[in-house]
Amino acid sequence: GAAGIVELADGTPLKPKGRQLIRAGQRLRLALPGGGGYGDPGARPRAAVQADLDAEYITPDRARAAYGHDDQGD
Repeated sequence: GAAGIVELADGTPLKPKGRQLIRAGQRLRLALPGGGGYGDPGARPRAAVQADLDAEYITPDRARAAYGHDDQGD
């Protein structure tokens, strides 16, 4: 998996461990990698990919790149 990122919303990096001061009005951003999944992404049922698209969990670009899914019916 990918490494996680701890930063302020303006892009200022923070240490991944230990105490740090985040001032009032600043926002913390955590970018945490997801799991690797199970099985061949191309074999994922089309209806499951479409459900993720409908729920806006993934973008159409991500559906094409990760699952080979397109909105023209493959």
